[in-house]
Amino acid sequence: MGDSQIGSSRSLILSQTLKHALLRVDSEKAISADTIITDTGTIPGDCPVSPGSATWNESYDDITGNFFGTINFNGYCSEGVTISGNTSYSGKVDVDTGEILQLSISYNSLIAVSGSDSFTSSGNISFNFGVTPMTVTLNLLLQDNRTLKICKLENYVMALTEGYYYVDINIVSGLFYNPDYGYVSVSTPTPLRIYDGDNWPSQGILVSTGKTGIGGDDTKARLTALSATQYKVEADTDGDRAYDDYYSGPLNWDDGVYDWDDGIYGIDFTASSFNQTVLYAADAEMFDQTGELTVEAWVKRKTSGTLNGSIIARYNPGGAGTTNGGLLLLVDTNQPKFMVQTTRFTSTLSSAASGAALAVDTWTHIAGVVVNEDHSAVHAECAGGLATGRAETPHIDIYINGVYANCATTNSLFATNDAVSGDTSEHRLWIGMLPSLPTLIFNTSTTCYTPTNCFDATLQTTASATTKFEGVIDEVRFWTVARSQAEIQECMNQELGLTGACKVDNTKLKVYYRMDEGSGHTVTDLSGSGLSGSLMDYNNNSETDWPGAWVAGRL
Repeated sequence: MGDSQIGSSRSLILSQTLKHALLRVDSEKAISADTIITDTGTIPGDCPVSPGSATWNESYDDITGNFFGTINFNGYCSEGVTISGNTSYSGKVDVDTGEILQLSISYNSLIAVSGSDSFTSSGNISFNFGVTPMTVTLNLLLQDNRTLKICKLENYVMALTEGYYYVDINIVSGLFYNPDYGYVSVSTPTPLRIYDGDNWPSQGILVSTGKTGIGGDDTKARLTALSATQYKVEADTDGDRAYDDYYSGPLNWDDGVYDWDDGIYGIDFTASSFNQTVLYAADAEMFDQTGELTVEAWVKRKTSGTLNGSIIARYNPGGAGTTNGGLLLLVDTNQPKFMVQTTRFTSTLSSAASGAALAVDTWTHIAGVVVNEDHSAVHAECAGGLATGRAETPHIDIYINGVYANCATTNSLFATNDAVSGDTSEHRLWIGMLPSLPTLIFNTSTTCYTPTNCFDATLQTTASATTKFEGVIDEVRFWTVARSQAEIQECMNQELGLTGACKVDNTKLKVYYRMDEGSGHTVTDLSGSGLSGSLMDYNNNSETDWPGAWVAGRL
């Protein structure tokens, strides 16, 4: 959804900057009695810092009004937008009034930077000044220079109405192509208004229309601009003509807009008295970590009642031995927690609570980190009287929406996760609930409703009142390194790609569930480890009638 809005905003930024520069070329043409006029010149940028320049070469027919030329942008900056690259252009002027009637610009790999946003574009932009309102037709490829994802605007027609200090954008027609999900048509029931100096619209509505849903009508997503800094997204994902399947709440344009369209799906882990969706990963010893690690996920609380439950669990829930322990990212009485148990003894349980409750119907990013580094100069001391917790090596940290929330001591021990004899879950990673005791796996005797049935004595009284997570989970990542706050912040708002700073690195990333499948019961591991997970109804041991659902996701 956000990608289509980005496409509109970026294309407007680029077209307005190019138009502004080329109109300055027109105003500086030499006057000559010759039929064909050829001229060259340089245009300085108008930004107070690093203005750059553009050099141009143009030929103009004084009889027909036709003109063509080239313009080379060298860090040319106008109204906060900097562009670099070469373009060619052509058009027509009214020879009586000197007004430009038509203008077409073509280019390859033109780089534009506006604030924190950077993108590369190739294609063609055509302006028709002879109609009211003026129209702009775009056929472009747009690459986000941070994520390297390429999207496409095809036969995208915008009508631009300029007022005092603003421009209204009405998308007359057009297709937007996202490589993950194909084409959607885009329209603006209410024009998007962008004020001078702003990168994003402060009012207006944009609607993306996709394929037919199970309700018999087109699936749709609606973006509403709330201000120049925030927007919201609603979705009709089943095609029943009601935007009642998803609501994002206010989102920051600059924070979460990158790759929003990638997040069309997440998994609703339905909890009830008798059924529970659980995602379990294939048996893999790489989950048996005895060093630094990071687990992270986006979650959305569905209920206004008290929420308890496991988000990510790697634990041997029973059997003989004293060295088995594990990790647990969970919600306890609405509050996110990260827990590590280095052995099965109560004295070695570590728990870092976030200190704040999850908001209802709001996406929250939670990350738990086991770090073997003194953090005395990195973040505040651990809450709860642990005066030396942050200095201990190792210790655990918890981050909420990319910001440090708390830490805890581990008594200088790492979590150990050796498979326990008789544990049929062996090395598995569990998402959406805690596993039961070995003899209770898949409801062979007793249902796993609470930690009393499902976990050893330590977490029976410490973890939470129930093991089932009632909410939506998206974008699960399991790293075998301690991610820093800066690294978490840099990548939490985008899916991992193959290049760039936020990329899949199989030497560090051991499992990666985008949860973008949208159907079926298999969740693909994109880390390269091949550890795809299976969705099932835990109580019935069934992968065909799991009670959860694919719903709108965060990334």
